[in-house]
Amino acid sequence: MHEIELKFLINKAHLKGLLRQVQIKSAKHTPMAAYYFDTKMRDLAGENIGLRIRQEGDHWVQTMKAGGDGLAARLEHNQVLDSQDVQNMIDSQTLMPELNLYKTTPMSEALASFSLKKLAKQLTLQYVTDIDRTTRLISDNKGQIEVAYDVGVIKNGTDEAQISRVHEIEFELLSGDTAFLFETAKQWCKRYKLCLSTITKAERGGLLINNQSFSEPITYRDIAVTLSSDNSPFTFLQKGIQQALLQILPNMSAIAEKSSNYRHYEAFLDGLERLVSVLSVATNLCVEIDCDWQAMMTDYTKRFRQQSLELKRLDSELKLNHQQEFDNHKSHQDDPQPLIDKIISSVFQPEFQLTLLDLIAFTMQNEAPIKKAKLAQTKLYKLFEKQSSQINKTIKKQDIKALLMSKPQDDDDVLQGLLAQLNRLSHLNDMAKPLFAKDAKAQDNADRAHKAKQALANYLNQRYYQQYYLKQAQSQPTYLFHSGWFSALASRDGKRAWQALKAL
Repeated sequence: MHEIELKFLINKAHLKGLLRQVQIKSAKHTPMAAYYFDTKMRDLAGENIGLRIRQEGDHWVQTMKAGGDGLAARLEHNQVLDSQDVQNMIDSQTLMPELNLYKTTPMSEALASFSLKKLAKQLTLQYVTDIDRTTRLISDNKGQIEVAYDVGVIKNGTDEAQISRVHEIEFELLSGDTAFLFETAKQWCKRYKLCLSTITKAERGGLLINNQSFSEPITYRDIAVTLSSDNSPFTFLQKGIQQALLQILPNMSAIAEKSSNYRHYEAFLDGLERLVSVLSVATNLCVEIDCDWQAMMTDYTKRFRQQSLELKRLDSELKLNHQQEFDNHKSHQDDPQPLIDKIISSVFQPEFQLTLLDLIAFTMQNEAPIKKAKLAQTKLYKLFEKQSSQINKTIKKQDIKALLMSKPQDDDDVLQGLLAQLNRLSHLNDMAKPLFAKDAKAQDNADRAHKAKQALANYLNQRYYQQYYLKQAQSQPTYLFHSGWFSALASRDGKRAWQALKAL
């Protein structure tokens, strides 16, 4: 069966109100001890498969999860085990899952690349979870949802002193339409400022045994979304939104849990920019969507872009200050934590989370049948031609070369506008690559657009930092060194940007 659930991180400022809704009289409290298994090389995790044996009240249940859309749906198989047999194996430290259960289930396809006999010999206990779960049901004529509030720890299977804490809430659709699930989740999200999370307990356990706090940042290159030449514009838009969300949500989850890795913020912003690019062409593709989605995401993207630039500036400054040859040019090292806290606060904003939920729900919709609908490929050809023409007009109309070679100005609107055009074209090219895999010219144009976008973005970033430190130098002369450093980088990157734009 497919499990459809939404997981959220909890805003501690609203915890009391949340608990009043969770801990109602009919709620059930269940201590859950779970044992997670994989090979030493974590081959199952590599295939996005989770395997556990968990105590659920008076029962022990073996569960395997696999596949899914990466957002809300996963394939799940549960099998109740003999409680006494499980307890005997725990006492003798021989607890191990029974893999033959999956030979005649939908899970057999997920396990197709494994030899079950060989896999059974390679499985080892990876980690143990000790969770206190409180559940309540929400029911009406639209369906039934289980709300599960989890608090507890994950322990390393070989070192119980090594732990990771869990504090989250899940909404699982037991029956009814997915719209009821999203409607309910949105009500709770708005009331208690929850933040969507993609971090599973299995992922937390994997990080724990690898001595890591967070997974590596997810970039668009890490995400595979299947497109085919017969896809409709609606399907193309759905998959484009899904691809962006698969980049946004994991990085956002790390940010919400206070990652200090700048690359999480960079990848998160890139995902948002790609999402805005996809939403911006819905009209061109003749697909109706909520116009508020684009407006909301554009506004938040601008906000996060500015904050991300500031974080990168601090990161760059710290690198400068820690190079031995620049010891004489040290300046005050800003603390990035207040800015990180500000970004986290923005991430938890209900309007942002509600829009993400709407977008996830859109990716799960079925397309209404349309007679003689044009293929996405046909419309994209025309769209790319139009966008390329607009970019060329901008380059020819404005003296772009002079702007790129000039001293920093306060007015970068022309270059920022050009970058926005390049972003949109590059993002759509990245997404549409499978549709034009056999078109060498299209692929070449896509590569040129990407290089031009990257070069111009680098140049504008260096100018931003140069101007920032030039202003700071008015009160702190040591910052003149930093301004000069970024001035040199801007001069180099301006030439690179012009060459890339000429090639385009």
